[in-house]
Amino acid sequence: YNFAGGQQLAGQNYKHCIRQEEGYCCIQYNIISYDMGGSVAAITTCATGGIGGKNRCSGASLCTRDFIIIPGAGQTPTGNPGTGGENYERFCGDNLNALGFPNTNQPIISCECPFELSHITGITALSGVGANSADSPVGFQLSYSQIAGSC
Repeated sequence: YNFAGGQQLAGQNYKHCIRQEEGYCCIQYNIISYDMGGSVAAITTCATGGIGGKNRCSGASLCTRDFIIIPGAGQTPTGNPGTGGENYERFCGDNLNALGFPNTNQPIISCECPFELSHITGITALSGVGANSADSPVGFQLSYSQIAGSC
């Protein structure tokens, strides 16, 4: 969404649904481009936590204004190995990674049906008067493929 536009419309709530093909249980999202910015709180919290500003953020407490939601997001069809069961579904920042904070884009896998991806933008200005130049998301471009299995 809006990966080439440089601005997002404020106050939007989109849900993208992808039809599940017969015999396919999971979906993998691959990142072509991704910059969802981060709320001012996320930038501050991530930076003070040594996480590097809006570069990568995830979770409901950090991504409060402009973000995407991928239900059941994980590194593998069974989630995120080695995290003690910690998974994120809400993502903002400049990189998309199932672990939340690594500063590299990694494919995201979800086995929750129906296959959905939500895109939410806040109600504050993203350009012009009232905008915060440290938080200017431009959008994202993802591709997807379904993963076969016995559901």
